[in-house]
Amino acid sequence: MLAAKLQQHQKTSGTKYDPIQITHVKLPPSPLPPAHALVAIHCAALNHRDVYIREGLYPAVTDGSILGSDASGTIEASSSGLWAKGDRVLVNPARGWISQQDSPEAVHEFNILGLLPEQGTFAQFISVHQDDLAPLPRHLSFEQGSALPLAGLTAYRAVVTLGKCKAGDKVLIPGKYWRRRGSLCPPVCSCVGRGGVGDFIEPDKIAQAMALGARGGVSYKDDQWPAKLNSASGASFNLVIDGASGPNLSAYIRLMELGGTLCIYGAVAGSNSTFTVPFLWFKHLTIKGVCMGSRQEFQEMVAFVAEKKIVPVVHAVFKGLGRLDDAFDVMRAGSQMGKLVVSEIQGGLRESRL
Repeated sequence: MLAAKLQQHQKTSGTKYDPIQITHVKLPPSPLPPAHALVAIHCAALNHRDVYIREGLYPAVTDGSILGSDASGTIEASSSGLWAKGDRVLVNPARGWISQQDSPEAVHEFNILGLLPEQGTFAQFISVHQDDLAPLPRHLSFEQGSALPLAGLTAYRAVVTLGKCKAGDKVLIPGKYWRRRGSLCPPVCSCVGRGGVGDFIEPDKIAQAMALGARGGVSYKDDQWPAKLNSASGASFNLVIDGASGPNLSAYIRLMELGGTLCIYGAVAGSNSTFTVPFLWFKHLTIKGVCMGSRQEFQEMVAFVAEKKIVPVVHAVFKGLGRLDDAFDVMRAGSQMGKLVVSEIQGGLRESRL
C-alpha cells in the first residue's frame, strides 16, 4: 500500500522541517488479530500536530513514522462480526484510553495515531481494533467525516465531559486557534448551551463563527478586546476553551465567572503564561488540561454529532496522497477556516509534486 512516511534529517540552517516520502509499505499483517478490522482509508485530515512533528517540536518523533491521525473509510475485512465489508466508519485517533474519565488508565500506554509504534492515517489501509471504530454519521461525506475525529474528540471532552457546558452558560473560544482545528467547539456549545463568543482577527471570520453557533466576537488585535468581549457577552464566562495559552491567559482568567472552568488543549501562542494566582481561589476557578479523550468519549462524540447533525467545516480538499505537501503548505500558512482534507487516497498519488 502507499503511505506517507516521515524522513528525519538534521537541521543545518533555518527552520527544521522534515520531508515526507510517499512510498510503498507492507499491508497490515494478515490474518487480522482477533476483534480487528482492516479499514480502506478514503479521506484523511491534517492537524497542527502533523506540522509540529515535521518541525521537530513534538516529543519522541521516530524516523519512518506514517503520519496522520484523522481518517474516514470503509471496512475492507474484519475478524469479528461487529463490522461488515463496506461499512462506512471513522477511526478513533487515540489509543490506550478506554473509559476512565479523569485520565488514561495507564498513561505510558496512551498514544495518538501518527507516530511509531502507532501507524498513522496518511496511508491506504489501517488495522484497527473493532472498538476504535464508529459508524460514519449518515449526514456526513467521507471528506467531512475525516475532519471530525481528533478535533471532535477534543471539543467534546472540553465542552461536555470537563466543561460540563449547559444551557445558559457563556463560553469563550479564542477563535484564531480553533478555526484551524475543524471549527467544532462553537456548534458543540450551541447544541448543549448558548454558544460561544470568540476572539478573531478578521471580521469575516467572526461572521463565519456566528454561522457555526457563536454569539459574537471581537479582534484580539484590538487593545480593548477584553472589555469588548465582556460587553459582547453581557456577563463573565462560565467556560473558556483555550488552545493559545501564552500572554492572553491572564485576561481569560479575569473574564471568568465564579466557579468557572478553563480547559486548555494547546499553547500555540506560547508555553509560558503568567496570571494573578489569587483569582483562582477568589473566583473558585478550575483549570483542566485536554489531550484527546477516551474510547468511550469518542463513541459518545460521534453519536452526538449524528444526533445533532453537526457538520465539520472543511476548508479545502486535496485529491490524492501526492497533494499532501500542498495541504501542509496551507496548514503552515495558518489562514484556513476549518480542516484540510486529503481525499481519494485509494486512488494513489494522483497529481504529485513529490
